[in-house]
Amino acid sequence: MTGADIRNLVITKLEERSAFLENNTGGPIFTGGDNLGELKPVYDYVDEQLPIAANEVLLSVPIHKLFPTTLTSVTPTSNQDGTGVIELPDDYLRLALLQMKEWSVPVHIAISADHPLYKHQFNKYTRGHQNKPVVVYSNNGSKQYLEYYSVSNDHTVKTLSYIKKFSPNDNYHDTVAELIALNCAKKVYEVFGNTEQVSLMTSEIQNVQNVMLL
Repeated sequence: MTGADIRNLVITKLEERSAFLENNTGGPIFTGGDNLGELKPVYDYVDEQLPIAANEVLLSVPIHKLFPTTLTSVTPTSNQDGTGVIELPDDYLRLALLQMKEWSVPVHIAISADHPLYKHQFNKYTRGHQNKPVVVYSNNGSKQYLEYYSVSNDHTVKTLSYIKKFSPNDNYHDTVAELIALNCAKKVYEVFGNTEQVSLMTSEIQNVQNVMLL
């Protein structure tokens, strides 16, 4: 399912619970009479909340439910101490896999600078190594980077794949698409203060998550 299809799925879920979207008779989002001028913000909120809701889901679901993008011809900025930095594309959201040529195992999770392990990377005796590498995600506001710890001599990147930020043009697993649509619908209901539907969406999200983990 494409990202554009997911937007339509969000609208469908709102229509199922909001009569005003079909016949302007009022519904659980608006409390008064509705007209086309009042309806427009609902769809605007869907467009506004969809990327936020989608990226939340893409950050949390298992990697095997996603479609990673592989980078080719990656050239790190290497340091003499065996560490290095890899600049990331603007659409980077989450690490799927980083395998340096010298590493015996790949890394699937990039920790943040506030992770307890991060402070250990400043000491050559406690930082990551070839058999237990560590990858740190950093963002200076304009650029995103991966810092890797560490290699002996060869800074060649064997494989680097990542999960992209949400795009209407990309494809998503049906279960992931369902979670994104539910999360977006929940956020729209939150905007309008509809606590009953927020609770229902939250329950449905939990049910889909439980099925995903089976």
